[in-house]
Amino acid sequence: MLGIALPDWYVDSFTVRGSEGVAFGWIMPTREGASLEVLFNGKPAQTQFSEGRPDVARAWRAAGIAPVTFVAVADISDAGDAVRMEVRCDGLVRPGNAWAQPLNERFPAPGAQRRERVHGADEEQRFLRAGFSNYLRIKQLIERYARPTETPIPILDWGCGAGSIGRYALNDSALNYTGADIDHDNIAWCRENLDRNRFVAISTEPPTAFADDSFDVIFGISVLTHLREKDQFKWLAELARIVRPRGLCLLSVLGAQAQAKMPWLDDDGHEVSRRGFQFVESAHEIGRIVGDEKYYGTAYHRKNYVVEHWSPWFDVVDYVVGALGHQDVVVARAH
Repeated sequence: MLGIALPDWYVDSFTVRGSEGVAFGWIMPTREGASLEVLFNGKPAQTQFSEGRPDVARAWRAAGIAPVTFVAVADISDAGDAVRMEVRCDGLVRPGNAWAQPLNERFPAPGAQRRERVHGADEEQRFLRAGFSNYLRIKQLIERYARPTETPIPILDWGCGAGSIGRYALNDSALNYTGADIDHDNIAWCRENLDRNRFVAISTEPPTAFADDSFDVIFGISVLTHLREKDQFKWLAELARIVRPRGLCLLSVLGAQAQAKMPWLDDDGHEVSRRGFQFVESAHEIGRIVGDEKYYGTAYHRKNYVVEHWSPWFDVVDYVVGALGHQDVVVARAH
């Protein structure tokens, strides 16, 4: 359990019933018998807790703690455009550990097949909730680590998929957003439905067409989690080229938080335990889309590996466990 961020939790569904918001989900508390509250926009919701969720218990069996399920109800009549949901465990809220449900949408949602390809589930609310929550989490990291500027920050969403974050970042006057992806089908959808000029199709092999030093901030969610080691290094070099000197890269990895749910990865016989990196071949729809079914798999990282092997291009200034739910975020600054 060393280095794991708890409480971990998830909103399985959120519904609006008149002026009420109702959330269902699970929580993995920091300890057995912990005092738990679910907050809607900072206010305690009426919440019922119960035991259960054997699927969560199996995933987190290394933690030795039983999951708790919840049903939370609150008045959202004055919520505005979104409901932000947090968990208070023993009186404390873990910074950044929140889910947010958008209540109003400017753009249409992509179809079920596109949602499942980039999110792993075709349910529209989950896609919107994950995208909006990750937008807020990334924005918080940008505000904490990026250099201040009086003009909109040029940012690149590397691996933007179907625009789950871009649909919200495009409305943010503090950000000058660009999205890029190897999935040309999703890029075409984003250009048609979100913004024709802000989304760029790129190849599976760098370089991109972006000029040197194009961006102050680059973030990549669920990209390095799928790349082979040699492709990882190619893309790290490319990101270092197109981000400005001392610019910021926020890159998610399947690290401590994800590996806590996979006890087999602690076996010394596994490469991730021995050297800090492991790539596992797995079928993925993206492979079919890009014409190389072996391009995408699942990659696991350890923090020490990242610090050492990314050093030719970046200084790792922070490593935030559980920053994006089950994924950790490497906060890296270009040389």
